[in-house]
Amino acid sequence: MVTKDKSHEKISPRRGFYIFIALLLTAAFIYFRISGNATGDGFCVHFIDVGQGDCILIQGGQTGILIDAGEASYGAAVCSYIADAGVRNLEYVVATHPHSDHIGGLSETIYRFRVGKVVMPDVTANTASFEKLLTAIDDTGVEVIFPVSGLKLPSGIEGLTLTVLSSGKNEYENANDYSVVVRAVYGKTSFLFAGDAEAAAEREMVSSGANLKADVLKIAHHGSATSTSESFLGAVDPAAAVIFCAAGNGYGHPHESVTERLEARGTQVFRTDIHGDVVFRSDGNNLTVSIK
Repeated sequence: MVTKDKSHEKISPRRGFYIFIALLLTAAFIYFRISGNATGDGFCVHFIDVGQGDCILIQGGQTGILIDAGEASYGAAVCSYIADAGVRNLEYVVATHPHSDHIGGLSETIYRFRVGKVVMPDVTANTASFEKLLTAIDDTGVEVIFPVSGLKLPSGIEGLTLTVLSSGKNEYENANDYSVVVRAVYGKTSFLFAGDAEAAAEREMVSSGANLKADVLKIAHHGSATSTSESFLGAVDPAAAVIFCAAGNGYGHPHESVTERLEARGTQVFRTDIHGDVVFRSDGNNLTVSIK
């Protein structure tokens, strides 16, 4: 049986016009304008390059929400970035899970900025970075929230809603699966920040029936093959994805299986090892992106 190769089939002018319009409509919702300008005007989501670690700043004017802050060695740089962006207070500081490449720099930010609440899973670690985080929380008296799936986090940024998607109720073998996963919606644009959630947590989120759809997905665990399963990726269906990883890292992140799945879906990928800081801006209807 011979199958006709349609890649060389002629397209009539009328049909070609309709295809062109369809492509325009598909691309109109998210327009990725890449430039060197990474300032924080309006509503922005900053993916801050902290090497082999995570750091995300959600910004609405002078109010920010910080999700992780890389290793402790990045604490001062993260604080400077936040201040330079014009953020004066952090409504929430989210410590996704107690690994140093996510929480190491958080203690310095808690001391430096006025923090409303700290959101973290109810799981501990016997590490210096975790102890420093607890000390900073105690010293400043900031309130701690242990989130559950479906929890809405009231936002002081007008037009922004935050929903926790991971429950943390199960007993996981891997601390990564306790990651606080947050979906942020600003107008008609949406982001999903997956921490280091692996297959077990992903299955739980998908089976919960929660709305996981997001325009931009922060890829879990630096693009490790243990995360970003096909079912989870299908539920999120992102137009763009951001991977935090260091150039030449010894883990081989991001793994080829993950980048291939993203490529197969036509997802546009931004990587901190290649692009540095990545900043998405939203007007509530459309997204643009800037890189350094």
